[in-house]
Amino acid sequence: MRHLLRTMPIVMVLFASILVWQPPAEAAPVPCILCGSVPLAAPGVDGTVSFAVLTGAAFAGEVGLHGIGFFGLVAPGTLGPGVLPPATDLVYLYQLVNDAPPGVANVDFISGWTISGGGIGAGAGAITAGTRLESTLFVDPILPLPTLISAGPVPVPTAAGLSGPPLVDFQNGLGAALPGDPVFPPWGPCLGSGVAGVNCSDGIADLLAASISVHGWTETPLDVPVDGLMDPFWSGSVVWIASPNPPVMGITTITAGLAVAAGPVPVPAAVPEPATVILLSLGLAGLGVARHRRSAR
Repeated sequence: MRHLLRTMPIVMVLFASILVWQPPAEAAPVPCILCGSVPLAAPGVDGTVSFAVLTGAAFAGEVGLHGIGFFGLVAPGTLGPGVLPPATDLVYLYQLVNDAPPGVANVDFISGWTISGGGIGAGAGAITAGTRLESTLFVDPILPLPTLISAGPVPVPTAAGLSGPPLVDFQNGLGAALPGDPVFPPWGPCLGSGVAGVNCSDGIADLLAASISVHGWTETPLDVPVDGLMDPFWSGSVVWIASPNPPVMGITTITAGLAVAAGPVPVPAAVPEPATVILLSLGLAGLGVARHRRSAR
């Protein structure tokens, strides 16, 4: 008994330290309902658009973990409000990279980027929030090494587009690297200390009558001359919108002067769909599981 009393304070201190200690934050990928990329190419312009659809809860967790801001020195335009969406909303994220197909010289200066279709548009009422993620790029956690979505070419793990589900991650170029982030010498996109392809361009995102228009890119380090164009081998920050509506197929386009290239991307539907459609779009097959159990009996 006396021995037990002597050891009690030590046990209590150890127990309290377990309660107080918290593991350090790590860059943990989150599930994507839909994610991938689409290459865009036409005479005079080419690039790649990556996309991801997340739950509002997963999006809020990633924004907080990485310390991501919604916009910085670049004016946010009319796409907004820049507030965290409800946890029950879906969040649609997009990133443009000015790359070129293998063996093709990348000499195009992208002047505009649009996303349209479904409920995209100021009058549709399908978008509840949105803006761009300040100096933030996608990270592909599916590849053998966590890979930054960036134009390159750089001597670090980069890829022009996301490879696909089930996971996606982000990297904030204005904060410190988290354990699990790709680390570059020197670290980080958008800090002005990296090389072209690791740095990224922050554009203005406007919500127009029937589309989202991204333009007026400001590059890091400072764009010289200041022309608002996305230069070859540069990467754009992630643009996002939130909506309670499930995904349908929309269109994304890039322009360089008179040249235009287009491809399909998921966008929120114009009107809410029945609950069963939403469940299917989220990949929740609970009804099917229940039916299987009943038939097994």
